[in-house]
Amino acid sequence: MQEVLQAVESLSRHMERLGEHMNHLGERMDKLDAKVDHVHTELGGRLDALDAKTDRNYQELDGKVVLLRKEMHARFDEIEEKQTEVIARHSERTARRMDVMKLDFEALTKRLEKQELITRHLL
Repeated sequence: MQEVLQAVESLSRHMERLGEHMNHLGERMDKLDAKVDHVHTELGGRLDALDAKTDRNYQELDGKVVLLRKEMHARFDEIEEKQTEVIARHSERTARRMDVMKLDFEALTKRLEKQELITRHLL
């Protein structure tokens, strides 16, 4: 019986130590849970800040792209306008040259006709 009492006492001490270990493990798990929650919250905050920064950068770049497109279209409009002016000037010059050539041709034709008349009279 003495042995049974000693075994019960020994079991009681082991159970008490096991309870202490369980309490200690519970405290450590609570600390780790708190630490994980803190890190999770901190990382969530960082992620939110990065998302906000990314959104701002995107909006800024989108604004720059819109401005560049407007500038590009304005430059193309200027180029088209200048091309139209150059074509108009070239067309005017060509028309004048054609008029001069026509007048030259008419003058040559008249001279040729005159020469033919003179040649006919001489023959």
